Amino acid sequence: MIKQLMKVVAAFALLAWAGQASAILLEASGGTNDSATISDQTIGNSLTVQYDVLSSGAASGDPWPVFLARLFGPCCNNLFQDSLAPGVTGTESRTVNTSAFNGQIRDLRFDINLFGRTNSFASVRILDVLIDGQSIGVPEPAGLDLLAMGLLGLSLALRRRSAAKA
Repeated sequence: MIKQLMKVVAAFALLAWAGQASAILLEASGGTNDSATISDQTIGNSLTVQYDVLSSGAASGDPWPVFLARLFGPCCNNLFQDSLAPGVTGTESRTVNTSAFNGQIRDLRFDINLFGRTNSFASVRILDVLIDGQSIGVPEPAGLDLLAMGLLGLSLALRRRSAAKA
């Protein structure tokens, strides 16, 4: 039974460690912004970002939260900017012509900007990023890496315990 449990734990650890694509979650509130970067991507002729607007809101008269996608490298370029209308949620997909940067290695940065307004908030999940139609995936959150390491440690501890009893 312990051997079967060790195999299951090891399989989960390997699955988590394999880097299956996951979503990046950006959340901003209380006047603070949030950002995430996908480093060192070779840019092609087009870039598509698929994302989910989970929530957004602003007090009357405040600017709406803004979701931005940018390229960083030798210089900084805005790819697109979407105003997040309060209360509107759903999945979006934006494709941008990036042929001017074809072949360049750049960092992709995603931001939520609240313009310092403490009554504004927004939550966006980046589902996928495609360069020339090919998914580059979205990096695993650090929490899943920690889970994988914990499961691997548990598997090793069970193996030691089993070997000590034998």
